[in-house]
Amino acid sequence: MNKPLHRWILLADCLWIVAALLLAYGMRYGFRGAEGWTPGLVAYLPAVLAALLVWIVLSLQIGLNGMRGGWSLPNVLSEVSVSVSLLTVLLLALAFLAKQYYSRLVLIYFVLLLWPGLVIVRWLARLLVVSRHRAG
Repeated sequence: MNKPLHRWILLADCLWIVAALLLAYGMRYGFRGAEGWTPGLVAYLPAVLAALLVWIVLSLQIGLNGMRGGWSLPNVLSEVSVSVSLLTVLLLALAFLAKQYYSRLVLIYFVLLLWPGLVIVRWLARLLVVSRHRAG
């Protein structure tokens, strides 16, 4: 697979990680204006940065683009499941060590939103590759 597509997938993953945390926070505390979100979201900034860092390292080391050896939905599902599980464990461990007491509901919503979003990113990348191949 070409490097630009891999970079676009990694960028989309990073954007989805941030969006998933914002959505999880909104689902837990309600969707209010920006002034109501700011104090609580600042506490989640280390979690987002840690999640992004861990995901970038995982993506670069393991190659989490879902296209290795041809695109296969079971392969993508298992790759994303294992990676999200590892990300979750590392995020919880880092939060525990840093004595950050995050809402369990926010973290559960985050993981439940993260997993399908990452699968959808890979599915859209596959559609892009297939459509370019068919177009010639």
